[in-house]
Amino acid sequence: MNSVGATAFIASLSPRQRIGLGIGLILIGTSVAMGAVGSHIVQLHYPEGASTFAIALRYHTLHGIGVVLLSLLASLCHRRLVMLVSGCFVAGLILFCGLLYLKSFGIIQLSGPWVPVGGMSLIIGWILWGSGVLWGAVESRSPSDT
Repeated sequence: MNSVGATAFIASLSPRQRIGLGIGLILIGTSVAMGAVGSHIVQLHYPEGASTFAIALRYHTLHGIGVVLLSLLASLCHRRLVMLVSGCFVAGLILFCGLLYLKSFGIIQLSGPWVPVGGMSLIIGWILWGSGVLWGAVESRSPSDT
């Protein structure tokens, strides 16, 4: 796709999709920045937190990509479902990834139930999204498909 095609594609997205795309791209950019932090600061000053940091970084990146995909594929699901999935991903990123980042720097010792709640939020987001896509596929079947 050339730059004219890419510009036309972006212009064809709804404002909500463009906002989601922008947020997802920012999440991916911040995951790259956190990767640099991890390789320079965590490895040198907090080596005991390196594996925890790596887990947070992996899920941060994955869910940034997920937000990009969700925004681009939003037409496959009801708008409310897209908002719900987005909320699950944001809550999961803050509670799961954010708290693991803080734990890897030794800022917090125990994260209580919040890290698992964040992880469940991420899982629920993916399951809701998949269910919404399947539900939309079932609803849009024509009688000749059966």
